Amino acid sequence: MRINQTAGVFLVSLATLALELLLTRLWSVLTFYHFAFVAVSLAMLGLTVGAVLVYRFPRFFKEENTKSDLAANAMAFAIAVVFSCMTQLCVPFVSSRTVLGLYLALMLYVVAALPFCFSGICIAIAFTRFSANIGRLYAADLAGAALGCLLLAGALTVSDGPSTIFITASLAALASYFFSRDVEFCKIRKFAIVAAASFAAFAAVNSISAHNQRPLIGFLWSKGHQETPPIFQKWNAFSRITVTGNPDELTEPHAWGMSSTFPLSKTSRELWLSLDSIAQTPITQYSGNAGGGLDYLKFDVVNFAYRLRSAPRVFIAGVGGGRDVLSALIFGAKSVVAVDINPDIIATLNGRFGDFSGHLDRQPGVNFVAEDARTYISRQRDAFDLVQISLIDTLVLSGNSALTLTENSLYTVEAWTEFLQHLKPDGIISCARWYSPGSPGEIERLVATAQASLLKVGVTTPRANIVVVRNSEPYSYGDRRMPAVVMVKREAFTPSELDRIKAQADKLKFIIVLSPLQAESTVISAVADGTAAGGRAVGTPINLEPVTDNSPFFFYMIRPFDLIHKSADLPLTNADYNKAESTLMELLFAMAAVSSLFVLLPLSSSADRSRLKDGWPFLSYFTALGFGFILFEISQMQRLIIFLGHPSYSITVVLFTMLLSSSIGSYAVRNVSDGAAKKTVALCLAALLAAMLAYALLTPLLLIRLTPCDAGPKCLATAALLFPLGALMGTAFPLGLRLAGKRFTGLLPWFWGLNGIASVCGTVLALVIAIAAGLSTSLAVSAGCYVVALLSLLLYKTAPARSNVLEDSTGTGLSAFEEHAVGTVSGIS
Repeated sequence: MRINQTAGVFLVSLATLALELLLTRLWSVLTFYHFAFVAVSLAMLGLTVGAVLVYRFPRFFKEENTKSDLAANAMAFAIAVVFSCMTQLCVPFVSSRTVLGLYLALMLYVVAALPFCFSGICIAIAFTRFSANIGRLYAADLAGAALGCLLLAGALTVSDGPSTIFITASLAALASYFFSRDVEFCKIRKFAIVAAASFAAFAAVNSISAHNQRPLIGFLWSKGHQETPPIFQKWNAFSRITVTGNPDELTEPHAWGMSSTFPLSKTSRELWLSLDSIAQTPITQYSGNAGGGLDYLKFDVVNFAYRLRSAPRVFIAGVGGGRDVLSALIFGAKSVVAVDINPDIIATLNGRFGDFSGHLDRQPGVNFVAEDARTYISRQRDAFDLVQISLIDTLVLSGNSALTLTENSLYTVEAWTEFLQHLKPDGIISCARWYSPGSPGEIERLVATAQASLLKVGVTTPRANIVVVRNSEPYSYGDRRMPAVVMVKREAFTPSELDRIKAQADKLKFIIVLSPLQAESTVISAVADGTAAGGRAVGTPINLEPVTDNSPFFFYMIRPFDLIHKSADLPLTNADYNKAESTLMELLFAMAAVSSLFVLLPLSSSADRSRLKDGWPFLSYFTALGFGFILFEISQMQRLIIFLGHPSYSITVVLFTMLLSSSIGSYAVRNVSDGAAKKTVALCLAALLAAMLAYALLTPLLLIRLTPCDAGPKCLATAALLFPLGALMGTAFPLGLRLAGKRFTGLLPWFWGLNGIASVCGTVLALVIAIAAGLSTSLAVSAGCYVVALLSLLLYKTAPARSNVLEDSTGTGLSAFEEHAVGTVSGIS
């Protein structure tokens, strides 16, 4: 029955997209963020391989077994979801280039891709064997995929990551049940309904247990280390929040950059709040008495700016465990506005652990806001005396941006320009980052950003407005880094302020790294003067260009191609960041190799391989479409994170809009005649290029005007901007396949395979381009790919059809699947 087919395809597609996005969240905890986005490439690869299996091994997928094959593979998909994810929870990820490390990484990649192979098989069979109902099935496929974008966010809000695994498996098992209803005496039917109910029941039980802080399933490993069971954890679409520690244990008070003049003793009780098992911030016990044993906060270099202002009005970007709010109270701040994009961080601090933290939200003059810091401050009419940004590790706060490797928006020229404009005339931006002896790249790049921001607000000599002070002692034994605070004013630091800075630094045994009167190095002096030329003029391999919204990769300070040409000269102190970028380059080559092995190699035995030379225009056309779509999609995910405030919003809105609009575009050209197909697709591509040019030129101005708006209007505006482009992109693949099928029927799997490889590799390539040359360049390269597609199409001379039936050389009849595969294989293209 049609309803069973439709429901089965809908549920498989829904589960596929939900699993794809769930993996990015699981990998953000299990591995490091520069690995997590690989989950998307692996999903695309698994789907592609699954469809290739249907094409290359028709004897295993006989037409008379179509309905039972659908039920069996949907059930295999459900079981594989549980097996794959549970295995990933148990296996430690070793980020090393040893044989063991490479073996474990490969095992994780294979296990992660496995469920998508079964999903790809299901969709391939459904589209191939029920071509008469392809319009309805394709609509169900895209509708399920679009809903899958929303399902994950909702599931993680009410449940946790491990429970969501079983929710996804239950949906896949339910798909198997619907497929099995068309098979008489099907043994899978009862098993499927029992499995769906069992998975759902276990998800509910584990969710309740997790809510009560006794989950049945948790993480054994995270970041390659055995995980310490937390006393509290909470999942949402942003991150996993955990709290560890003993609330009754007295410890030495923690400070990021404690002065050596302060005598440490065990006088503090602290817990540790972590995001995705890596970024820790202390929750300090507070009784409400500003002088109650918390004077050590005055000796932390992170809070140095308070020594220059009395009773300031403070704006804090990033709440964490409330340490900055507590510091403001200790220094007698007149008022405090603490903003964090993650509402569960605020709820954890002031709700679950409110009695321990002293209910900071109830303190006079303190206001907590759950919103993006830039969006919130852009709406404020009042000015602040101090804007504080303390060691916010955007590698963590952008946990879901693991998909896109995009950073938080707080360290860009545009952000600092906004902050400067909301300061009082003598107000200060105080931003703390890590200073590494021998390679203080973070501080130098932060100074470059400050210098460019001051120029934008009309300061002619920025050097007079910047002071950097650092601790003289390492953060901890074995960690040679030390915190440094960059202080920036709209007005020049006065002689009396400079005298006070020197006196306080000497008193606390801090070191002045930069001031209008001195500099610790010629490099930071040149950066502050604007003569460093991005690091090249001073001979450093570190990229010291100011960070902008177009290239917000603050932490990735090594240019990608320098990793190849200057690897011996790169500073060891930035090894973690270098590892992320070198891994990115390695993954680009690895994905190309793996895709070729599992896609092109099986296709290479095609009987029509000899016709590849004649079909080169279409080989180029479909490859360009794959790269063009994924480059556009990834670049806009990255770009719109800053506008929407968080990766979760960007991923959901972009995926949902592109899925919906592409399907509508594909549906709109379904009745175009064969004779008009070439002209129609050429016009659509030309219109797309014009729309992309208008999008690139006009949207920055529109987005700036909408920055103060709430998330809802921003999401609607984003969808409206992307919708026309997605609709035009959705016309190119089906019309191209119609043209190709008239002359190169046997090459249809090749066209689809190359398009799939381009989508897999393009995910990584988009990141390389963005880091190397900026997000606007990614968009430009995407447009260039569509230019290549258009030129390839124009070079093709229409010829009479070789046959009236689109069948490949093996007789599996792939045309229906090929015509609609673009919406399924990647789930997004």
